[in-house]
Amino acid sequence: MLKTRNTSLHQFPLNQDGGQTYLSWAVGFLSIIIVFMVMGFLSVYDPDTGSNPTFTVEIPLIEKDPEQSAVLLEKVSTFLKTIPSLQKIEVVERSELINLLGPLANDLNTVEDLPLPILIDVTLDSKVPVKIKGLTQQLRQIAAGIHVEPYAKWHSMVQIHNRTLQTLVLGGIILILMIMMALVSLVTRTSLTAYRSIVDILRLMGARNTFIARQFQNKTFLSCLKGSFIGLVISLVVLYCLSMLPPLLSSPLLFEPLITFYQLPFFLLLPLVTAIVSAFVSYLTVLRLLHHLEQ
Repeated sequence: MLKTRNTSLHQFPLNQDGGQTYLSWAVGFLSIIIVFMVMGFLSVYDPDTGSNPTFTVEIPLIEKDPEQSAVLLEKVSTFLKTIPSLQKIEVVERSELINLLGPLANDLNTVEDLPLPILIDVTLDSKVPVKIKGLTQQLRQIAAGIHVEPYAKWHSMVQIHNRTLQTLVLGGIILILMIMMALVSLVTRTSLTAYRSIVDILRLMGARNTFIARQFQNKTFLSCLKGSFIGLVISLVVLYCLSMLPPLLSSPLLFEPLITFYQLPFFLLLPLVTAIVSAFVSYLTVLRLLHHLEQ
């Protein structure tokens, strides 16, 4: 029975609409792309990068006299502590250097035999500027072979990279969402055209435009919710499999796309948000077309 005035319609044949199946698969595929883009962005973006100026002091290792190297390290550390804007100094352990260089070498024993220099990481207060050239000259009065490596330019490049990446990802996500909404509108138009005769009969029986639009809205909501949820599950499974590659291949330099506990709710809300927005677009599309037919 058709009950148009009681806002229920049991025989409206939208369940037989093949376009909704196509829409569900298309939304699922686009959802996979969105999850990968967001996950890739979150894996490399660090909002705190470059917040404080840092540099590394490299002290050449005196192999013949380890005690002299220790004395030289003490002199350099004492001098660095006199810098007014100093926040923190940290001597990099030899074991940490070996671990950092290990993935770049085929044999870890080879790295352990290298005469590695002594490194001191220095963090400064960003409010008080420090001239690296003058600081380097003063350190070289302690030992001529001391080298200072500032990271200001590197930090600036990382910040530019992060902002560029953020803009590109945001633009890509907006573009994909626009494509998704265009598909929703196109499928809704096609469905309305396919059932034009039924819609005309319903309107002659007194069905309101909002009532007819809700039928398409509900079907679009379910189709997009199902497609987006399937796409989310597939993308999470793929990301989990990719996160297993570095341990299996014994290569820590590989990308590890891990989703943290705090990021998971955002991804779980993606299917619901996608379905709600798609249903709203479908509803507006039907109302606009029906209003156009009345003129």
